[in-house]
Amino acid sequence: MLALNAAAGRLLGEPPLDAWLSRVHPSDRPTLERACAAGASRAEFRGTSDQLKFRHFQLELRSRGELTLGLLVETTIESSSEPELAALIEALPFEVWQRDAAGVLVRQNSMGLRHWGAKLGTRIDEMGMPADVVALWKELNGRALRGEVVTHPMTHAVADRTVHHVHLIAPVHEGDRICAVVGVNIDVTATREAEAERDASLARARAALDELARAQSTLVRRERLAALGELAAVVAHEVRNPLAAMYNSISALKRKLELDHDAGILFGILEEEAARLNRTVGDLLSYVRPMQPERRPDDLVELVREVVRQHVPGDTGAIACEVVAPDVLELNVDPVLLRVAVSNLVTNAVQAMPDRGKLTVTLSELEHEKKDAVAIAVQDTGKGIPSDVLPIVFAPFFTTRASGAGLGLAVVRRIVEAHDGMVTARSDDRGTVFTVLIPR
Repeated sequence: MLALNAAAGRLLGEPPLDAWLSRVHPSDRPTLERACAAGASRAEFRGTSDQLKFRHFQLELRSRGELTLGLLVETTIESSSEPELAALIEALPFEVWQRDAAGVLVRQNSMGLRHWGAKLGTRIDEMGMPADVVALWKELNGRALRGEVVTHPMTHAVADRTVHHVHLIAPVHEGDRICAVVGVNIDVTATREAEAERDASLARARAALDELARAQSTLVRRERLAALGELAAVVAHEVRNPLAAMYNSISALKRKLELDHDAGILFGILEEEAARLNRTVGDLLSYVRPMQPERRPDDLVELVREVVRQHVPGDTGAIACEVVAPDVLELNVDPVLLRVAVSNLVTNAVQAMPDRGKLTVTLSELEHEKKDAVAIAVQDTGKGIPSDVLPIVFAPFFTTRASGAGLGLAVVRRIVEAHDGMVTARSDDRGTVFTVLIPR
């Protein structure tokens, strides 16, 4: 520009001739320059004479050879709403910004300037952000320029602190076209932290309730065991005395009488049933007796192998047996009690395969509830336990066998729990697995 008349100078604020474009709104400068260079007949732009008052102009262009004449027409005199709008945007407690269709920053409040440091007239890729953030911002702005109202959560790491924002970007329409996008960045870090603390509190409350329920269940079970113990002591006294007399009488009769084959069978049945009744009384006393394990380091691998050798018949070959374990696996346990638990599980597995099958005992180390533990899994290939029965297999006096007392698995659970562990059962039509978990 070589000359600026007085009227145009008043409208544009009379800037220096070589800096008159500084009075043109940043987003309109490229359009105006292109219009002048292309010899267009008309151009529109926004100009300002200070920070608050904006004016909208039309520039009618006339080309005379290498000379271009412009007739400046002010189409909209000072917008009275602009100062109020600027004050409102500045007072908002979150970032507000606006970019034109070319991606140039044309408006922002001071909070946006503090957080991002971007100056008016800069593009997204001029803000010094990482390449992935630049690409994301361009994508979000592009979606808004196509008419979409975009909502996008973002997480940033700022000064060793995680900051959460929700970005809202909306298109700005001018007639039938989209001329810009406007966005707000809302800091929701406090809300996210409050939600995280709420979730943590709920988790702690659930854990406390679960612990209370377990403690209550343990207390109820101990009270029942105490009452059952008193009853068992009376039953044992009243039953074992007659059993002793029966044993003595049977032995005396066998010595004095000459028994034929049938009588011998009958006396054998008497002895067998008396022995079974005595074992039932013994199991009942074992179940109700308080358990205080006397722990010492012991090799579980050798203990399990010895129990399997004792309880799996090796003469018939009907049951195949496999112990999967490391060479040595030491754990502080009461070997006497644990031998009883493993024996009961192995016996149950063998009885679940009356014809033939395979017994597999697996020992392994694992992590359970963030604690190191040792697992003993006893698996059979029997018909399995019905799904409606599986939840109550550890209940005392529950049995599916005609000759069983229903205390074997109940004793197993008591022994394992006395070692601060747990025992679980899983079953289907291919067999059953009992797993003992004992923490180190």
